[in-house]
Amino acid sequence: EFSAAAASDECSKCPVGTFSSEGSPSCTPCDAGESSDEGSSSCEKCPAGRAKGAGPGECIQCKQGSYAESGASECSSAKPGHFVESDGASRQEQCPAGSHASGSGNTACAPCQAGKFASNKGMADCVRARRGHYVDAEGATKDTACEPGEYAFGEGFSGCLAANAGYFVDEKGADHQTRCNPGEFSAAAASEKCSVCPVSTSSEAASPSCTSCGAGETSEAGSSSCE
Repeated sequence: EFSAAAASDECSKCPVGTFSSEGSPSCTPCDAGESSDEGSSSCEKCPAGRAKGAGPGECIQCKQGSYAESGASECSSAKPGHFVESDGASRQEQCPAGSHASGSGNTACAPCQAGKFASNKGMADCVRARRGHYVDAEGATKDTACEPGEYAFGEGFSGCLAANAGYFVDEKGADHQTRCNPGEFSAAAASEKCSVCPVSTSSEAASPSCTSCGAGETSEAGSSSCE
């Protein structure tokens, strides 16, 4: 309470958002991040989930996408990689692995799309699958190496490419296909190795089949030409 004038016969209550000590001639506004009820002798910190409002001593509830710890002077927007899904929150939450939240003030996280992944919590952006790897579904936490016979020549693949006939891939996680040498062939796609051309046949590099030698010609196995 307070009495502003001399010879007052009664004291008045301090309004909301202010306080006074005994014998005060006036009321003092609460500091930022504090509030008070009418007739208070002190101010209290705004509770968690609320922050200083427009009026003196007013505490307002934080909206979705923002939060406030106890005594905060303002609501803070959720940081990239974090979210706040409800009003009156006292903290932000990390996006779970397999999801992301770009920018600030997010109310939810989005799953990583095919071709990307998020291996850790709290990621602002998903990472593209590495060369020789793929991600074929949403919400992935890791990429997967291409199997032998397949490859991925760039980043962000949602599936691997089968090696062409005449080529092969002999290891996991390959980022390219290799052509068969002269005298060899691979007839099917997704081959893991090339086969040697038999006697009396030949082939050029990257051949899907061997060519029979002409009349009066022959060759040894694995030959690039007939003689």
